[in-house]
Amino acid sequence: MRHENWKNSFVCDKVRSLFKLSKDIDMKPYTVLTVPNPKLRHEAAPVAEVNDEIRTIFERMIATMHVEDGIGLAATQVGIDKRLIVMSIEDGKDDHNHNHGHDHEGGCCGHNHGTIHRLANPEIIEKSSESQTLMDGCLSVPDQHAEVSRAKSVKIRYLDENNDSQTLEAEGLLAFCIQHEIDHLNGVLFVDHLSAIRRKLMVQKAMKIIARQEKEQRNA
Repeated sequence: MRHENWKNSFVCDKVRSLFKLSKDIDMKPYTVLTVPNPKLRHEAAPVAEVNDEIRTIFERMIATMHVEDGIGLAATQVGIDKRLIVMSIEDGKDDHNHNHGHDHEGGCCGHNHGTIHRLANPEIIEKSSESQTLMDGCLSVPDQHAEVSRAKSVKIRYLDENNDSQTLEAEGLLAFCIQHEIDHLNGVLFVDHLSAIRRKLMVQKAMKIIARQEKEQRNA
């Protein structure tokens, strides 16, 4: 499915026009790791600086995110041990109202791409005491969804694609997505916010779906 989407000329043209890709950059999408891959449990290492290598990783991550129809992706999800995340989401304060009931990394949200965020070494420096509960989901735990509570607003510090230090204040879905992706960099999945029994069941269901998809691909 991912391969067919990437071959689709409309998807290719859309991704390439969005990011004005250089012909010298290998824009082949990464393969998204899925449970129970142990790399998803690694705590990612900070980057020393955002250079051309990191910028290329950012662009390939963005291409992967769009091909997979997600709105957020962490480097650890594609097997890269670096504290990098990308998101494609509107900055508006009311995003969560429009997307309530959808998983934040896929599903209906994935069709409504907004501002592209490239964040290196993102760090939460402030978070609200007020929480919000939204339906969460993850490309690494396919077709599984659950309500998760996170801080309603956060303030983060990070390096942008130009290696400049920046801060960002976010609310609603953007804040929710930031927290989800930083969790990934710390080896935490959204299912870890659930009870042990429910987490085990959801991971088992996801693994069965993955096994079935792999079998179908082998037989295709």
